[in-house]
Amino acid sequence: MKITSLMQLTAAATFAFTLSGAELAPAKPADFLFGNRLTEKDGVLSVSKSSDFYSKNRLDINTAKRYRLSGEFRQTAGNGTGIVKFGVIPSTSQRQIIPASINVCPGTETELTADCKSTDTVIKVKDASKWSSTALDRVVFDVDPSGKMRDLPNFNISKSAVKSIVKKADHYEITLAAPCGNNFAAGTPVREQRIGWIAMFCCGANNKLTTQWKKLSHTFETGTVAKDNIFRWWQGTEKACVYMYLNVPAGQSIEFRNIKLEELPDTK
Repeated sequence: MKITSLMQLTAAATFAFTLSGAELAPAKPADFLFGNRLTEKDGVLSVSKSSDFYSKNRLDINTAKRYRLSGEFRQTAGNGTGIVKFGVIPSTSQRQIIPASINVCPGTETELTADCKSTDTVIKVKDASKWSSTALDRVVFDVDPSGKMRDLPNFNISKSAVKSIVKKADHYEITLAAPCGNNFAAGTPVREQRIGWIAMFCCGANNKLTTQWKKLSHTFETGTVAKDNIFRWWQGTEKACVYMYLNVPAGQSIEFRNIKLEELPDTK
């Protein structure tokens, strides 16, 4: 499953409705984006073709509280051929948080030495000696120059990857694979950040199923992290939806039930 296709799918999934209560429990086909691919009987949902599913609703998240994601899965025949990826997709109150908006490459803070236009493919910066050029790397603009990461999540992200880096006499030139898509003036602080999986697969990305019900569960502790960690809320998280990818073997089905993202009682 490609990262780009996951990004495109989640854009439609993340911002439907928000639940202000303490529990999100999608239980019917209509509760999921692409729910028309599901059938339901006696509280069990079933799918016969590999597919992504996203809860249409999002749950308000207070990162000072603890939350638990859980669900039960099985395949209808055979053992170990059906696979489920199960987790959540975090968002601010307005938009989905993607790894490139929080996943900082340490020590890459610098500043533009020339204006950057949205059509530019070459970005000029003071120092890119600690930058790398891979398909995962992005330029992020208007960052917090103090090093305290107060700009995260930052959505001022170049539209394409860093293709190459060349040192000049008094600056570095960063060449992108396609136009930048951003307009910022010389002197704007920038850093390198990195893309990754869009969903937080806190309950695992390679869970093999059998004909017996398998319960998957993860508890989110309090606080946030400024990176695309799969076990802790990403910095800026205010809401979340449930996400799953079901890899269904040919001629079989995968069933699931009791999907729930819930706030847990205080331990004090």
